[in-house]
Amino acid sequence: MNLLAGLLYDPSVAVGKATNALLAMTAIDTSNCRLTFTAPRHGQVLVRLVVPLEIANGGAHPWVMLGVLDGSTIRGRVLASIGALNNSSAVADSLILSASFIVSGLPSEGIVSLDAAYGIEIVSTSAATMLKFGGPDDAIEHTAWGGISFEVYDPQPVLVNASTSRSDH
Repeated sequence: MNLLAGLLYDPSVAVGKATNALLAMTAIDTSNCRLTFTAPRHGQVLVRLVVPLEIANGGAHPWVMLGVLDGSTIRGRVLASIGALNNSSAVADSLILSASFIVSGLPSEGIVSLDAAYGIEIVSTSAATMLKFGGPDDAIEHTAWGGISFEVYDPQPVLVNASTSRSDH
């Protein structure tokens, strides 16, 4: 697979996105979590998103959809899976949400802009549970969460010349 575009958004000030209310698919940050790339000839891309989630101590786990928007059009979305328990403290649990999915129907070799997005399907019971990213590098506990990783790949394998990849017996 070839990486077409990618970013790690890790602002110096922590940002939180609430999970205690239902939310239709919404761009995370149209200035900093947007990728613009040339679509492959076949019109398909593989999207990969990784987003930190802070769960307040004793709070319920929300159902978070991760996806991409093209303007207001949803191009793809999936229920995020919990990738790993990042850390646990008396204050909160930090989890990593991840999602990978194929987006098809893109214009062949056209310029495409996709925004990383999220939606809340089942809410958390705590206002302190949220998508949380960024934060200072200050060696103080519970102030930094890491960045959002947003990548777009060409999922089709590169074809090799048949005469070099085949042997006749």
